[in-house]
Amino acid sequence: MCLAAVMGVRHVLKASKERLQRVCSSLYCGGKAVSAAAANGDGEQGHSQDHKASEGHGVNTEQLGLADNHFSHVELAVVPNATEQDGSPDAVVTGQSANLNAADARALLAFLPSEAQLDERPLDYVPPTSSKEEDAPSASCVGDTESQNRSLVCTKCWEHFYAGPHILQPFISKSNIEYTTSLAELERSANICSMCRFFLESIQLRQKFTHNYLEIGGPSEQVLLKVSTGTRTKYPNSETAWLALHCNDELRVGTFVVCSDDPTTASYIRRRDINFNVGSEASYQLAKTWLRECTEGHEECPKYAQRPLPTRVLDVTPIGDSRQQIRLCIPNEKVAAYTALSYCWGGPQSFSTQVSTLDAHLNGIDMHQLPSTIRDAVTVTRGLGLQFLWIDAFCIIQDDDLDKQKEIARMGEIYQHAYCTIIAECAARASDGFLHERQEPPDCAQYRLPYVVPDGGVGTMLLRSQEAYGYDPLDEPLNARGWTLQERLLPPRQLLYTSQRLRWKCQTREDIDGGVTFNMYYEPYLYSMARVLDVASGKTPAPDLANGMIDPWNPWTFWKRVVMEFSRRLCTDPADRVRAIGGIAKEFQRVWGAQSRYLAGHPECHLFESLGWRVDPFKMVHARRSGYRAPSWSWMAAEGEVRYDEESKWSRRAVTVVECAVTPRSSFAPFGDISSGVLKLYGRVREARWVSRGQGPYNIGFISGLEFLARPIDDGYTVSAFPDSADDGARGAVWCLVTSASRNSACGLVLDVVEAEERCFRRVGYFEVSHPWGYGLGVVGGDPEFDATSDRDQVITIV
Repeated sequence: MCLAAVMGVRHVLKASKERLQRVCSSLYCGGKAVSAAAANGDGEQGHSQDHKASEGHGVNTEQLGLADNHFSHVELAVVPNATEQDGSPDAVVTGQSANLNAADARALLAFLPSEAQLDERPLDYVPPTSSKEEDAPSASCVGDTESQNRSLVCTKCWEHFYAGPHILQPFISKSNIEYTTSLAELERSANICSMCRFFLESIQLRQKFTHNYLEIGGPSEQVLLKVSTGTRTKYPNSETAWLALHCNDELRVGTFVVCSDDPTTASYIRRRDINFNVGSEASYQLAKTWLRECTEGHEECPKYAQRPLPTRVLDVTPIGDSRQQIRLCIPNEKVAAYTALSYCWGGPQSFSTQVSTLDAHLNGIDMHQLPSTIRDAVTVTRGLGLQFLWIDAFCIIQDDDLDKQKEIARMGEIYQHAYCTIIAECAARASDGFLHERQEPPDCAQYRLPYVVPDGGVGTMLLRSQEAYGYDPLDEPLNARGWTLQERLLPPRQLLYTSQRLRWKCQTREDIDGGVTFNMYYEPYLYSMARVLDVASGKTPAPDLANGMIDPWNPWTFWKRVVMEFSRRLCTDPADRVRAIGGIAKEFQRVWGAQSRYLAGHPECHLFESLGWRVDPFKMVHARRSGYRAPSWSWMAAEGEVRYDEESKWSRRAVTVVECAVTPRSSFAPFGDISSGVLKLYGRVREARWVSRGQGPYNIGFISGLEFLARPIDDGYTVSAFPDSADDGARGAVWCLVTSASRNSACGLVLDVVEAEERCFRRVGYFEVSHPWGYGLGVVGGDPEFDATSDRDQVITIV
């Protein structure tokens, strides 16, 4: 096959299914039925017309990597010789370009020579001439291929699943086919039948990894298998078919994703197999496709518009003849697209921009000196066809405090305005890199089975267990770090290099290389923050919710989830507990408005509810870190994971907010470091004390070796106490400020005295008191056994 023909195939965009199958058959059976000619005289005009045509179909040939300057216009001619099943001769295609849609073109390319093979041929390569008999697609060749596909399964499986009344056709029709066999029969046929091997290994794997073993008796006992198929109809525009296998109507043995690398079935099965080489050219082309579809076709995603570049960016254009030289540049308001990198530092960086190295980096940076993750980010940026890359370690002067304050305050906008954010999820440190080839998951075998298309042709499909597509973000090193949360929530377009494969996320959808497509509109826990804020501001209508469902579009609900997620993440510098969430807080502040100030992690419009946080007792630290970073009533001052209680517990207020003020350390960063903060509440405090477990007939408020002294157990009270740290719970005498109450419960803050005469306290914990018979208000009102040291409301200051 000549190179011109190959490049011509890569330019065409749309064709009928029958023509594609004939072309593919002829290519596969010898590759001599396709001839091509490149037009030289009006080549430039031809290329322009093809390019415009491709744009009209929503496919950019350059972004797909299909353009080549050596071939401006190519026409395909299929030589008539083969006879179809109905006896009519194959149509002649001359004088016009054969058009294929994107899916068909990719399927056709699966049978073309690799890039490496093409590169070995000279550009003027012409195949040897042959007779029409040799050029024609051989009927015997097509028949041989279909015969080979049929032979993938034994006669019994073929007759039952492909020749019977119910044909196994995921994507085309739903199936629910029963099949009776035995383990002994499956074992005998497994070496020659892919279907029997699929059944046998699936059952064996299920038995291996489940505690509830399948009861299938001896090897000769009959086993009833049920094969069902369908598509993911819950998600619009989904391209994933599934096949489920049940055994003896007792247990689902497994669910499998259906994919294809066969041109005969490619137009019916659009999902392709997993590509474990995330640094391959195919991965870059897939990433470009995702980006193009998002920026050009997603109505729910913000329209991309180039903006002025950040203060400093890396120019990844090779310097001179060397691809190993890049440089830092100061763009001075230049408008251009750029990528941004989200990654784990993994400790102090040996190579970053300092005051002493700034000038040198502006002249050039040797890539050999860079950590692997940084080098990989440069490679991806180049692979996407972009020139500029933003990385914090190089674009912020790390030993200049003023520059850090200014640039950290802008980080949220930098990630928001990036054309694409590269997220190195799998790398625990900068030296790890993220473009290495992934390992195929164990016990996730692949099965190739026949697939009968509507016109009777027999191609193949691939089955992979859905476990091969499993993904838990909590397993990825990047998602354990505090700074990276805003780098996940703020960017509108994300390329995620996970430990398994390449993933995509935008405000509309989440996709996986070779996996399942999810539509974000129907996945509440995958909503992007930008969409939540768009709904809150009225830019986007919220979907209808089922009765009783918590509204995920409510910005206050989302903010609490952000705080809880952020608090479980680690920050190397304690001060980052305040700084690293500033970019997210700034976006929420735009929705809450100027009348609602940002108060050390609390939105003023929800201050009362926001004070009801507590530290998870199972994730509590032993002692607070030294040094001031936030007022004690802010969750930012605590270590460990923070939890919020249900809103109903704050249904009746027992205090009034008199004053709340926070002073930032720098005017450049109103959402950054805090100099001081004060909260004044008008309410009533009660004296209490922490006691060690076992000291007296006290309640069940046992938390981490401590109990909260309230009332004897016999009186029916349930007390839960949550110290902010283990040291806080060892203080003995404390004070309780009841902030909310209902008929049978009360809750509030546990305080420690700072200045008794000024009634100044600091928070050291949170408590809840409840009684099944409704004595909660008695506690609030000053029950003497709870403590009647104070029986009137006063102004309480908490710092």
